Amino acid sequence: MTNLCIDLLTEPFLTQYYLADAVCGRFMLENEREDMFFELANLFCINNKKVLNRYYDESMEPVYKDITDLASYERLCRTIEYAKKSNQAVELSEIDNMILAQKREAMSIKSMLFKQSDNITKETIYTTLLTTAKNGNIYAMGLLSYMEYHGICVLKDERNAIKRMKLCAKWNNLFGIMMGIKYDPENSQEYFNILYTIFRNAGQKEVFNHICSTYKYENSHTKDPVSRIIEKAFETNIIKRNAYDRAFARVAFSQLISSEDKEKILLNRQEDAITSLSNFPFDAKGDENFVFDESVLDNIPLVRSSEIKRIKQNIAIARDCPKNVYMPLLIVSQDEYVTSMYTDAIKKGFSGMSVFELDGGTLSSRDFYPTKENVFLRGISETKTTKTVFFIKDCEELSEECAKELTKSLDYEYRKKFKFFEPSVSIDLSGMLFVLMANNFNTAVKTIFPYCDVLEAQKVQKAEKTDMIKSVFSSRRHLYGCDRLSMDDEGLSYLAEFEPEKAVRAIDCIIKNAIFEKSSSISVLDIKNTCKEQNIEQARRGFGYTGGNTL
Repeated sequence: MTNLCIDLLTEPFLTQYYLADAVCGRFMLENEREDMFFELANLFCINNKKVLNRYYDESMEPVYKDITDLASYERLCRTIEYAKKSNQAVELSEIDNMILAQKREAMSIKSMLFKQSDNITKETIYTTLLTTAKNGNIYAMGLLSYMEYHGICVLKDERNAIKRMKLCAKWNNLFGIMMGIKYDPENSQEYFNILYTIFRNAGQKEVFNHICSTYKYENSHTKDPVSRIIEKAFETNIIKRNAYDRAFARVAFSQLISSEDKEKILLNRQEDAITSLSNFPFDAKGDENFVFDESVLDNIPLVRSSEIKRIKQNIAIARDCPKNVYMPLLIVSQDEYVTSMYTDAIKKGFSGMSVFELDGGTLSSRDFYPTKENVFLRGISETKTTKTVFFIKDCEELSEECAKELTKSLDYEYRKKFKFFEPSVSIDLSGMLFVLMANNFNTAVKTIFPYCDVLEAQKVQKAEKTDMIKSVFSSRRHLYGCDRLSMDDEGLSYLAEFEPEKAVRAIDCIIKNAIFEKSSSISVLDIKNTCKEQNIEQARRGFGYTGGNTL
């Protein structure tokens, strides 16, 4: 390696070691401090044992070892200066000069982190670093993540440490990047891309190549567009290297905003736009496919293999294929019980995902405007991820204007480049998945029909009524906390003559009455009396307004 390459790694290595040693060294054994020295050297890919031993031996000399704060560093500097003025022989080697320079850097950082350097305890170390890290100090974030990863002076917490070092790395901090490469190998591609971006100049490429060689990293690498924007922002003093700006970061690290829009907003210092966008969870896109538990569909009360197969096929496309080929699922049934049954089953199947439910009757055209009031943006603000399942029920209650607006959002390409107003940016909302429910084919449903994979579910058939009654009775009595309550077969047969919605209402009333009467069983007479009291009638037969035999 060239001297430049050595300096670019040795300087930050020594700074981090001297800082960690000044803060935690008094609470560590001598061999633990030595282990930390060589662990950090290894982390920074400094593998010349001879040179390292010289640095370590020199650093352990009392004259340097006793430097634990800025005041002790300054005393040594005054001693050296006085010796020179007194014509005493003062010979400082290259290593001496390096140690002094990095001691100065480390002690300056310590002085900034710990305003009062006296009587520092393990507790004050942790609370001070944590508070300072939360305020965005990169030095504190990096040091605390290293301490947490190894359990130095604090409880060992690898998960929190990796989370913190990842933020440092994304802020183009070399210590954070090097920790990420070593301690978070699953995301090594991301760290090497950032490293490649900040060491892109001709004189620094050797550093990148050396690190790749040390870690035997042979994968392809590309410039990270966000790291490039952040580096430009550093160079133009829009942000500071050692001060993590959360508003800036939320926009910069958004997976939904294009690099072009980020650069336009961030590098042109559009403060209002940065503040506005930073309030949205645009950093949580969720690139993985949707997860769905198909077994819940196999356990619904009614046996409908062909309909269940259609639903599984639709969801399989969202789970296994590119998002642009998925067509939103629209289930239309003129039977509210069937609609509710499929709604509950599909929601349960997506229980491991973020689900947001909407009612078609409550939506207005304003809910679809490309502003913060957009109903889908409100949804992902609540779920914190665009990988959200939007359930839109009662689509037949959509106004004609709302139905037309909804068709835009159902289109993948429209969501992929959603044009947001104030500030004017394109937001990628393609990660959302839609499941729609309707109870009849009216004008609104016919408007969204061409944009969906439509399942026309049958009404409850006479042969299915008994199974439906048993399922509803079982679930409702469990809800009311009376699982031992029973109903005789004659009662089941009697309820099977009701329309599904009336049967559900009747079961609710019967169970409530049984609880009031402290009864453990329900007879057909109990059912008849309750239905008479509640004015719940069985389905009419013959021809008439209902269009014939509803069963």
